[in-house]
Amino acid sequence: MTAIKALRAIVTGIVLACASAAPAGAEFWQTQVFLQQPQDHQRAYVSGLLDMYQHTRAALAPVPRDPIWECARQMNGEAIRARFIEWVLAEPALWRFSPADLFLQAMQDICRTGR
Repeated sequence: MTAIKALRAIVTGIVLACASAAPAGAEFWQTQVFLQQPQDHQRAYVSGLLDMYQHTRAALAPVPRDPIWECARQMNGEAIRARFIEWVLAEPALWRFSPADLFLQAMQDICRTGR
């Protein structure tokens, strides 16, 4: 299993675990539900995914200059949300996967291509 697949599985597991934590109010959203949310809810969800990515990466597979984190640090939360939404809308065949599953793939594409 590649490092990115392992991280994707970990992030997805963490999001699912958080979704079951009622006091925190976390939710698991399918991609279609995510796309229907107001922008501030989308931004909070994506920010949480990025926070979990950073934490998981640092704790389990540290990379001194992680390219995804370095790229994300150059954008604000709204820019990350907008670019992720743009990427998701361009890939409707992938909507069967959760936003958490798609986020790392999207960030890799966004950071590599600037798309």
